[in-house]
Amino acid sequence: MKTIEMHLLPAPFEQIKSGKKQIEIRLYDEKRRKICVGDTIVFSKLPHKTEQLTTVVTDLSCFPTFRMLLEAFPAEQFGFENVTMEEMLEEIYEIYPCERERQWGVLSIHLKCE
Repeated sequence: MKTIEMHLLPAPFEQIKSGKKQIEIRLYDEKRRKICVGDTIVFSKLPHKTEQLTTVVTDLSCFPTFRMLLEAFPAEQFGFENVTMEEMLEEIYEIYPCERERQWGVLSIHLKCE
């Protein structure tokens, strides 16, 4: 088991901290391919990275697209409430370009706070 460091914007950081968000969405790039169930992820809160949150990976699921990933689980597990699929995708594509989604695929990281 290893410890992985990642960064989060303030809103998702607080959602994971409060338990409202149980799944973090990332590209399935080279860094994320090394994540295993049981690993520890330490999230640093952007922009200053002065606050940290320690979580444990409880499950992982890979998908070719963000749409397929979002359709596989309830929106609330991602921290989304009362939004459409298109609104969720729009928010995700502001962070991750479509080209990178096609290149790498995507990953749902199921988390539990320590």
